[in-house]
Parts: sequence; structure tokens; C-alpha cells
Amino acid sequence: MENFICKFKKSLSNEKCKDLIDLFKKDELKKKIRKGPINEYTKVNNTYFYEFFSMKVTEAIIKELEKPITLYLNKFKFLSEKSLKIEEYCNLQKYIPGNSYTKEHCENSGEPNHLRNLAWMFYLNDINDEGGTFFPSQNLTLTPHAGDLYIWPAYWTHSHRGIPSKTEEKFILTGWCRFLSQKEKDQMKNV
Repeated sequence: MENFICKFKKSLSNEKCKDLIDLFKKDELKKKIRKGPINEYTKVNNTYFYEFFSMKVTEAIIKELEKPITLYLNKFKFLSEKSLKIEEYCNLQKYIPGNSYTKEHCENSGEPNHLRNLAWMFYLNDINDEGGTFFPSQNLTLTPHAGDLYIWPAYWTHSHRGIPSKTEEKFILTGWCRFLSQKEKDQMKNV
């Protein structure tokens, strides 16, 4: 049975992975780094799982995503008939040793994320001491290797949680594809 989680091995070069990790460490960005995720669970429990900052999806990132997303959409024909776009912002995230987003969650959890259709994630570094991502419904654990890209449905069927590495930092770049809103579709007709 198809699990709808697709891996694109070495989709991002080691150099680009390193550049993104270095970007996270730049002094001028320290003011933009927040603790995440920002949701009711973390607010109530005052428990945060990672550091992150949101950034615009650059042309370079779009270039790395276009082919894999097209392959994904072509594999699942229903999706290829829909109007999807890469969301404008993505998250660059850092997990310190012992931390991970251990609460099971999905990427389309109602407002304001109700248009999200797909999630994507680049691992930016290799992790040799656990540190993966576990999908309970698929009984699948993803192993972090620098440059590997994963794409999966953003819905409850693909809820997932992080597995902490006790000894290593983990860096990811993650974002979403979403359905076009009716307003966006109407604007495209008028162009």
C-alpha cells in the first residue's frame, strides 16, 4: 500500500545545506529566532521544542522544490489536476540535543492552515543518534541525511512527531504547498 510519503535523495547539495545552517547562526538573525511551535499546546504548557525563524521561500529554494513537487503531483494524478502553490514562507528550524517536536501533529490543522495540502522538509544535516521523524499511521521513521527532501500529505492521515537525538543538533528547512484560494483562482482568470 502506498504511504504517500516520497523521498528525494540528495535534493539539496551539502554546500546549500551548510549555507542554510550558517544562516541560522548569523548574528543579525538572532533577533528573528523564536521558540516553536507557536500553538495552544506550547502556550498552555510553556513547552517549546525547537528554535526557528520564518523566511521567504527564495527562488533558489523554489528551484530545488519544483522538480520533486512536479514528480509528486504527477505520481498522484488527482493532485496534478488541482491548483497548488508553494507557500510564501517556510521555517528554518534547529533542535538542540534532547529536543524534538514530540507531540503528534499534522500540517493542516484548521485555520489559518486549512488550505495546506502538502508538507515538505529538507534535512540539513546527518544525524547518527536517532533524531528522525516518526509517522505512526504509516509505522515509518525517516532518518535524517543532509539534503534529503520528503514530501507528504498535510492531513491527519500523516500526523507525525519528532524523535530526539540525545547527542546531536538537527537542522531542517520545512514548508508547505497549498490549494489556491478562490480569490487567487479568480485573479488568475483575469490575467
